[in-house]
Amino acid sequence: MQGLVRRYAKDATAYTAEEFEKYYPTGWLKEWDTAPQEKRLASDKKAYTASQFSRHFGSAWAAKYRTSQEATQRRLAEDGKTYSVKDFQGYYHDQWQSKWSNAPELACAECAPYIGGSSLAEVVV
Repeated sequence: MQGLVRRYAKDATAYTAEEFEKYYPTGWLKEWDTAPQEKRLASDKKAYTASQFSRHFGSAWAAKYRTSQEATQRRLAEDGKTYSVKDFQGYYHDQWQSKWSNAPELACAECAPYIGGSSLAEVVV
């Protein structure tokens, strides 16, 4: 994926695989595999991972991905509140990544409302 893929480490910062290896000198691949993936905002105002960008945009995906804005991903926590990656990490601390993977995904903060959507955040299925 041309070194563009980034995942969120335990500090809730997005890193490339090379940066992950430096951040986690031992066991980095296991950490990489379980870390949430970064999503970027496409021209259709939807958030996509790098592999989704690749499928959606074909051969032009990498140029579009490089210049796209990082999407502010949001999830619904157990307290019923909506949190970004950084806020989720602050709320759950060391457990945030596993809690994140099990929490309902909401539309990103910059994403366009869904057709027929309401003012409430909608769950992504």
